[in-house]
Amino acid sequence: MSWRERVRAVTMMELVLAMGLLFVAAGGVMTILVAGSGYPRKTQYVVVRDALVKAKMDELLADSTPPTFSGGYNTYYGNPDYQFRVDTEIATFDSDSSWVIVTVKGPRPYETTSSLRGLFVRPNGAALFAAYACNTCHTTGSGAPNASGPNLSLASLTQGMNDRNAALPLYPPAVPPDPAPPPVTAPVSLDEYIRESVRQPDNFKVPGFDTALMTGYPDINDMPAEDLQALTAYMKSF
Repeated sequence: MSWRERVRAVTMMELVLAMGLLFVAAGGVMTILVAGSGYPRKTQYVVVRDALVKAKMDELLADSTPPTFSGGYNTYYGNPDYQFRVDTEIATFDSDSSWVIVTVKGPRPYETTSSLRGLFVRPNGAALFAAYACNTCHTTGSGAPNASGPNLSLASLTQGMNDRNAALPLYPPAVPPDPAPPPVTAPVSLDEYIRESVRQPDNFKVPGFDTALMTGYPDINDMPAEDLQALTAYMKSF
């Protein structure tokens, strides 16, 4: 066999070997692609679940009402593909705080889940009294003298409620450009009196005081219901 024929034979063998290796490699790539064909979809499911968990947690922590146990899984806002549950536990370091655990499961028929843990802090009445600057105009101790605003102890608040109910009907003044509101004719409980004094301070003025300062602070008049509830409990404790 001449040297030309030997070169040609070697070249053919290398070509066959190279094609064989290429075929094996292609087969391996196809196997990997087939085995991993579900990966993008599974990743999408994780992203969706994580987004739903975060949205639910943000909603719960933004609400002024403390979250409660959901009683098991519930359909996520009418979407039958995903379900959520809420678990809570009192924080050991602070009785005014609780851990909130949100878990989202799905999409059906999968049972895989994503979870997120957050801390809900209940409003503290004493801290809120200072945060809303109530202490700049009011005292709280039983028998304490009035300041620029009336004392807010339980006895003073009860007297204010009685005076307010005895003065019915009440005629709140008009706030231009709005017309005068209709007369107030219904008596209120102590909690309702405190709420009215914050939300609609012009309904009744404690004799000797003006409500102009209260109406000048919309952040106080429109405080979250949970803050007002905590403040009410705080003031009634004196």
